[in-house]
Order: sequence, then C-alpha cells, then structure tokens
Amino acid sequence: MQVALAVLILGIIVIGWIISAISETASNTARNQQRKKELEQKWSHRQIDRSKNLFDRNQDIIDKHLNKISVGYQRSYYIENIVRDCVQDIAEAEGMPNLGPNHQYLSQWTSSANQEYKDLSQQLLTSFENHKQKLENKKKEKVREQEQKESEVRSETKRINELTKTLEYRKKKHRNPSTLKQITKSKEQKILNISTIEKVLETNKINWSQYLTTLISSKYEVPKLSLFEAKHLKQASQTLNEDVLAFNSLLDTESSEFDASIKYFKELQAGYSRKEAMSVEKWIDHLINRIELPRALPKYWKVKYEEENRIAIVEIQLPDVVHNQLYKTVQLKSGPVEKPLSQKETRELVPNLHPAIMLRVAYEIMKNDESNAIDLLVLNGFVEYHNPSTGNLSTTNTSSVAVKKEQIINLNLSKVDPLTAFSNLKGKSAGKIIEIIPVTPVLTLDRSDARIIDTKAVINELSSDTNLAVMDWQDFENLIAELFQKEFADKGAEVKVTQASRDRGVDAIVYDPNPITGGKYVIQAKRYAHTVDVSAVRDLVAVVSKEGASRGILVTTSNFGSDAYQFAEGYPVTLLNGAELLGLLQKHGYDFKIDLAEAKRILKSQNKSLAE
Repeated sequence: MQVALAVLILGIIVIGWIISAISETASNTARNQQRKKELEQKWSHRQIDRSKNLFDRNQDIIDKHLNKISVGYQRSYYIENIVRDCVQDIAEAEGMPNLGPNHQYLSQWTSSANQEYKDLSQQLLTSFENHKQKLENKKKEKVREQEQKESEVRSETKRINELTKTLEYRKKKHRNPSTLKQITKSKEQKILNISTIEKVLETNKINWSQYLTTLISSKYEVPKLSLFEAKHLKQASQTLNEDVLAFNSLLDTESSEFDASIKYFKELQAGYSRKEAMSVEKWIDHLINRIELPRALPKYWKVKYEEENRIAIVEIQLPDVVHNQLYKTVQLKSGPVEKPLSQKETRELVPNLHPAIMLRVAYEIMKNDESNAIDLLVLNGFVEYHNPSTGNLSTTNTSSVAVKKEQIINLNLSKVDPLTAFSNLKGKSAGKIIEIIPVTPVLTLDRSDARIIDTKAVINELSSDTNLAVMDWQDFENLIAELFQKEFADKGAEVKVTQASRDRGVDAIVYDPNPITGGKYVIQAKRYAHTVDVSAVRDLVAVVSKEGASRGILVTTSNFGSDAYQFAEGYPVTLLNGAELLGLLQKHGYDFKIDLAEAKRILKSQNKSLAE
C-alpha cells in the first residue's frame, strides 16, 4: 500500500515536471519568437553591406555606443561593458544574436567567441579606449584653458589695480606747472613750539637762484601713462583707459602751461638782472615764497624796490609771542607731550625768535642776489594782534634792520646767537623785553624834489564864512597841504607843496614812513564849481604811476561824476568831494563852507567883465 502511494506521488511529480518543462519550453519559444520579432523590427531598416567587414558595415551602431562614453571616474571594466553591449547589438543587427556575449563579461565571452566577433571586440576595445582618451584629453585641455583664463584674469586684475594706484598716486603727487608762478601768503599763526627757533635758522638746501637757473633750463618731461588692453576684463580696462587718456590729455595741456611759466621766469630773471623795479620786487616775492620756514609761523610780506638807489624794502609779519602761549616738547613714558614754557624759559628763549626770522629772511635774500640788484636791504618786521584794551586788530612794527650783502651772507646762522647777531647789525627791536614795543622802521625814501616849496599858512587866516569854492587857487592848495599835515601828524608823515610853475600834476606830496600803510602819496587839489569828470581821475592814475607813488588823492570843492567813481575802482586813488572835505576840516576844528551856486555866479561875473 505504501509502495503504491509512493509510486503515485512520484508519478504525479514526474508528470508535473514534464508539464512544467513543456510549458517552460513553450514560454521560451514564445519569448525567443517575440525577441526575434522585436530584433527584426529594430534592425529591419538597416541595409547590411556584406562587402565590408563586420566593423565597417556596422559603423552606425559603433558610433551610437561611442557617444555613450564619458570621462571621469569609472570602474576598470567601464569600456569593456560598452564594447560588450556594442558587440551584442551588432550580432543582433547581423541576425545572429547568439554570437554576441549577451550578459557575459567580455573577457569570459572572448574565450569561446566566434573569431570574427572576437576580432571585432578587439577593434572596438582599441577604438573605444582611444575615443575615451581623446575625451579625457579634451577635458584636460578645457581645464587648462579655464586655468589659463583664470590666471590671465588674475593677472589683468592685478595689473589694472596697479595702474589704478599708479594713476591715483600720479594725480596726488602731480603738480600743475601753473603753480610754479603761485605765491602763497598766510597770516595764520599756529601753536608755536620753542624748537621752531632752531628750525628758523636752518637755511634752504637749494638756493632760490640755483632753483631758478635749473627751472629755466628744464623741460616738461612728465611721462605719460600707457593704455592697458585687456583680453578678459574689457569694461574695467575701458574705465581705466578713459582715466588714463584724461590724465595724458591734462599733461598735454600742462606742457604749454609749463612753457608759459618758463617764459615768465626767463623774463623775470632778465628784468631782475637789469634791476628793473617790478621784476626785482617779483623776484624777491618768489624768493621769500620758497624760504622754508616752520609752518607754525605766519608767512606774509610786502616788497618795495627803489630802482634808483637799489634799495629793497621788505615788510614781513612776525609771530605774536606776547599774546600767544609758547610750548616745549617733553618726553614722558607715555610719549612726547607739549607743555607751556615756564616764565624763565620764556625770558631766555622767546626774545630770540623775531631776530632769528629777520636774520634768516635777510640772509636768504642777499645770498641769492647774484646780480647785485640790492645794495641795501631794509627789513621791517611787524606783528598783528588783538589789542587787549580795544579788542581791535592792531599792527605794530617791532623789528627793523638795514643790511648790506657783506654784512649778512658771511654769518653762520647755525651757530649765531640771533639776538646778539641782530644787535650787531644795528637792528632795532625790543631786545630781551617780551612786549610789543613799537620801533621806528629803517625806511629810506628819496624825499628830495625840486618842485617842493615852503607851505604857506592859510587855514588859520580864513573866517568861518569863507567859501572855499571861490578862494584863490594857490591858497586852496596850501589849505589842502595844511589839512593833510594835521591828518598825518600822528603818523610822523611830511606834507610838501609843489611849485605852481613846475606842477606836473602834483599839488602836494605826502611822505608816510609807516612800512605797512605808508609810502609816497600825491595830492591834487581841484577848486571847482562844476562836477569833476573822469578825465581828472584818469590823469591822477597816470601821475601815481609816473611818480612811483603808493596812492593818489584827488580833493575837490565840488562833486565827482559817476564815471569818475567807476574808473577809480581798482586803482590806488582816493576821491574826496566837497562834503567830505568839509567833514575832514571839521574833524580838525575848522568850520568853513562851500557854496557852489555863489561860486558859479562869481565866476560868471568875472568872465563877463573880462569879455567887456
């Protein structure tokens, strides 16, 4: 019974296996047929040229698989797998799929493969490896190109930055040649340190005369900047090049300005050599401008040159050491600090400052006077300060000295005692007294004039009802001279009347010794009943220039026309009309009148009598 049951079970199993095998075979057959059908549909469009070898006639399939190859990290059998798939597609396209490797490793398949397909696989391996190498080379080339580009961009960026900095530096350091003629004056006084005294006596390393000689022979040789052509940073280089072109264009413009400046200095030097007053004055202006004094000091001056006597008069501002605290530098552990001078230090050191400045300026001027245009240098120092009693700005002469070249240029300024040396030159100053003490300036003016006559006393002989517009014209000129004598009396000035026969357009001359506001004034007196027109003012301006005067004063009993006032603007002339004349007389205690209507009637009557 048991045996029969076992046999039955075994039979069932065998039958099941047979059925399964038959079913599997049928299924495989169906799949193969379906696969064959699919392959026929896939490759049916292809025309196989049997005259070519297997590799050449399947180039389209090979190209398709070539395009699948990429570069980068891949496994060692990456190319073998692509070759395997390509061989399989070729076998299928050839209608012999079983000759392909299917899913076997290529190395396993080649051991039993058809020789033709085996040779094909070798060709493909070589071709695909070569293609992969080309792709890798291209990638490396792109990397190299990118690295080269990045390197070039970095280089261009660096170059553009360097050129930009160079341009900014050149702009900052660049000095317009028009500034060569510039003279800078300043009345500003900064905090003074006592070390300033030592620096004051340090002479210029380059003399003005040497500098001028070098300047005149020089050429404008400021190199232009080159343009930068960028391969990559086009916009940045374009912006830079626009700035460079603008700077180079500026240099072109300045080249002509430099030539004009050189011409100016050549003419100045020639005029100075000829000892012409205007050129000598400007020459001294430029010289003082280049004296290297401490920046804390004011640097303001005026120059006057008397061509006939070769006398240069220079008024120069000195620092106010009385109303301003002076300091010294003290070294502490924390570093240097500035502290006020003690009274003892002030008494010992401060009196040397003004003489030191006077000596230095005189030394530089006379040392550079190679054409010997200056026989005598008169140097007057003045101080500007706010008067404590009034609060108003005051100007006082505190130092004065007259020197010849041989007296000053042989001094060793680095070793001299400023106050002693200044005194030995007969200089006038307050000495060791630290106060603003006025001194009379050393001022030489030629006051000899053949036209001058004694002034006739007139003013006290006139009554209060005197009409100035009808008085004798010579008496009127003497009255004006007396009036200005009183006006300038507290200034130490002299007023002289000129002879009528040798008038030359000057009725009176004022000599004012004040080195700042003074000088030579010429006065014209017009006892007119009618309005003074512009021609009289024009004549006065010409007289001022001819006389070498500092100012002209035109006084009249009548009025000036508007054209006269307009013309006077910008010229060193003062116009006093009748009302202002009466006001000036009243200031000095005289009360007269000006009746123009009465003057016109009298003049008309006199003219009528003469006609009869």
